[in-house]
Amino acid sequence: SDQEPTESEVRIMMNLVRAKRDIYRAQKALTDCVMQENEVFASLLKFQAEATEKRLDNTDLGLGCMRVICNMYGWSVPPSHLTRQGGSHSCGGCDAPSVLILVSNSLQEQHWISHMAGPP
Repeated sequence: SDQEPTESEVRIMMNLVRAKRDIYRAQKALTDCVMQENEVFASLLKFQAEATEKRLDNTDLGLGCMRVICNMYGWSVPPSHLTRQGGSHSCGGCDAPSVLILVSNSLQEQHWISHMAGPP
């Protein structure tokens, strides 16, 4: 039978719709927060990638300096099997190996270079 809903049924239905609206608002707020978190995380990853790229560039520069010192004193430099992006290191036109020695920071690298250079 087609009966008109009672006033209390209408109120219950309105409350149900309002509750659904509140759920959708909460879902949207959560989605916005997750998006914001992902954007901040992406910024952090970009910052870390830039810092790593700078460390890599500094290491390449240090390797070039070591290559020059080795050549200056006639020391042989063994070829390296580790290469950057499938080729040689970033300086381009020479056959210097990509990795000669790994050091943890530039102070150690400078000490190693000055020790290697020593008095001629």
